[in-house]
Parts: sequence; C-alpha cells; structure tokens
Amino acid sequence: ITLHAGQRLVADVASAEARIFETRPPGEQAVAPNEPIPSERPAPRPSPASEPRLGIDHRWAEPLAAGRWNQILAEAERAGLKKILETASSEDIFALADAARYRRRMALARRALLAERRRFPASSRALDAAFLLGRVEESQAAQESQAAQDSEDPSKTNVALRWYDEYLSRAPSGAYAAEALGRKMILTNKIEGTAQAQPIAAEYLRRFPAGSYAGAAKALWRGR
Repeated sequence: ITLHAGQRLVADVASAEARIFETRPPGEQAVAPNEPIPSERPAPRPSPASEPRLGIDHRWAEPLAAGRWNQILAEAERAGLKKILETASSEDIFALADAARYRRRMALARRALLAERRRFPASSRALDAAFLLGRVEESQAAQESQAAQDSEDPSKTNVALRWYDEYLSRAPSGAYAAEALGRKMILTNKIEGTAQAQPIAAEYLRRFPAGSYAGAAKALWRGR
C-alpha cells in the first residue's frame, strides 16, 4: 500500500485490514478513515484487449494511485455521474469506484461497480467488482450500525456473502480468492456461528496456509 505525505496507515491484525488516515490542509474539514483496503489487493494491471477504453476517458488511474480521490469524485460529478457510468471506460469506472470506497461513499461505489459488471460483463474487472461489492456491503452495514449505534443489518451482510460466493464460484483461483474466502469465513462465523464457519476455515488453511486470515482460521478450527 503506497502512502503519501500526510497519510498514516493503521493495520488491524485481528481483522486483517488496513485503513489510511489522511491529514487535511489547514482550513479544510477532516475526513474519516477510508474504506478498509483488502490486504491481498493485486497491483493495477493494464487493460487487455477484451477491456477496451471506450467512451469518455478521464485517465483516472494516475490520480487514483497518487491518492487524489477527491479530484476523481469532483471531476465525475462535474461531468455528471449518470453520464460517466454509462460512457466512461472500464478503467475509469473502476477508478471511480475505488475513489468512492476510499472516501466512504458506498452508494456511489456500489453504482460504479454494478455499472462495471453490466457494461463489461466479460472483463476481469467485472469479476473483481463482485468481490468489491461484497466489501461495499460490509462497509455500508458497518457505517449504518455505527451511525445508529445499533447492530449491523444482517440483510446487508447476507448480500456481502452472496457476492463473495459469486466471486469464488467464477474465479476460484482469482487475485481476490484468498480475501473473498477469508471474508466469507469471518461473516459466516458472525451470522451462523462457529460450527458453520469451521469447514470454511479448514478450506482456507488448505488453500492459503500463509494467508492473511490464517490466524483467524486456525482459531476457528481449534474451537471445534
């Protein structure tokens, strides 16, 4: 995870997640920590031939990598979010989704990821979007429960599980497979209990013995 001046990374070993806190310039309002970044996030890759750069191309890959997420969101809003989601390139829609997630604008992130899957269904990013939609649903549930000082909405958690299952069924060896299986294990344990999560823990340890969720998987497995 690349950090820039004024940013601070805080890692949570228990949940295998990381958050970036950003110091704002004087006079600007402080912002909340960004969306947890998957610990096994693959490096950005160039668009293959199956993912053409169609329509409006704002070339947001560079500002995204530089952490200029507000710039991406502002440019998208000036151009019109509906227009962007219908005409921008696959790469730019994905960049917009990431910027929205990092700024905790989960409704916009969801719209962008769903647009990615609808407009570019055969692309590798459409598969990645399935995993990230699961992360968005988890984060949305956490945000809403924190705001209401209540427990997380189980319906959103179940939606997240369905997205992780969608990703794992379509890309069992994909770049996010370890992360998706780990999140599935954690959510299953939270919703259905240890007995239901233990087979997932066993699968995780078999497939990813050194993965980010190996510690949690071992703890669940020892709790038999």
